Amino acid sequence: MTPMHNQDHFVIDEGLWNENTGYLFVIADGIKTLHNDCHIAQLGAEAVYTKYYADISDNRIMALQKAFEYANQEVCETCPNLGTTCTAALFHNETLHVANVGNSRAYRLRDHYLTQITQDHSLAAAFIKLGHVTEDDLRTYPHSSYKLTRWLGSPSAVEVDIFSESLEPKDSILLCTKGVSGWLHEEDNEIAQVLGSHPTEKAAQALMKLVEDAGSASDATAIVIAYQS
Repeated sequence: MTPMHNQDHFVIDEGLWNENTGYLFVIADGIKTLHNDCHIAQLGAEAVYTKYYADISDNRIMALQKAFEYANQEVCETCPNLGTTCTAALFHNETLHVANVGNSRAYRLRDHYLTQITQDHSLAAAFIKLGHVTEDDLRTYPHSSYKLTRWLGSPSAVEVDIFSESLEPKDSILLCTKGVSGWLHEEDNEIAQVLGSHPTEKAAQALMKLVEDAGSASDATAIVIAYQS
């Protein structure tokens, strides 16, 4: 089943990439709404991208933080009472910086082992942390994982998680919306198998095929990036 309105969006603009600012990838998933004329994920993702590259300061982590804060304000002012998740991966000086609000995720594949970099901002993630539910529970009731605790479009100041780690040659980074991670479970090794057995340029398409075969009715978007030093 294919959704009538895909509310995901991603931004990859190689024309803005340079050695000083790094290489940024952004993915977003609009919170489901009847107001489909407001492309909330596109607004949020492109606001992050535009603001980040407009900032030429030396502190690139702070530039990324400010880009999310700016995007939050843009979403609030342009589409009040709506929201979107957003996850961004910045490759800068052999280091990966991942910024995250919501439940779109970033993973790293290294030596065939998959690691989730981000932490979901959802009620389900909070309940799992407290031991109230398990990942298996969410497979049975996947809708329970969609209630967010953070998103772009919050009228209060947005709290952004930023994770930084060194990269190694042949690392692969996956950015994906909940339509992918909610149906393909890293503990089953499905994602790792796909990323490890397909060329980078075909891995995202292979993930989409698995999601379709799994019967997902949600929007699903993935970006796969291979790191080469």
